[in-house]
Amino acid sequence: MGLIERRDSVQTITVDSAVSTSTSIDLRNASGAIVQFGTGEDPGTSVQVWVSDDNVTFYRLQDKTGAASVNWVDVAAETAVPLPDESFSAHYVRLVGTTEAAATVMLKG
Repeated sequence: MGLIERRDSVQTITVDSAVSTSTSIDLRNASGAIVQFGTGEDPGTSVQVWVSDDNVTFYRLQDKTGAASVNWVDVAAETAVPLPDESFSAHYVRLVGTTEAAATVMLKG
C-alpha cells in the first residue's frame, strides 16, 4: 500500500499585538497546520486566533459556548503549536499575541 501524497506549504508570518498588523494564513487548501516559534521569537503570554472569509474583516474565534478557549496560553520561543481544529472552517487566520514575533507555519493539504 502506498502513501497518499499531499500538498504542503511553508510560510513565515508575523504574530503582532493587533489583528490589523498580523500576517494572514491562507487555509483554503489546508487541512492542518503547525505554527513554530524559533529562537528569540516569543509571542507573549497569550495568542488569540482570529478568522475571516475575505481576508479583510477578522473575528476572534471562540468555542461553541462563547468562551475564547481556542487561545494559546504561555506560548514561548522554540515551541510548535497546532492550529485549533475550529479554525479550518475559515478561509484565513491571523494570530494575535501580546508581543511581536515571527513564526513559521507548516500547512498540510
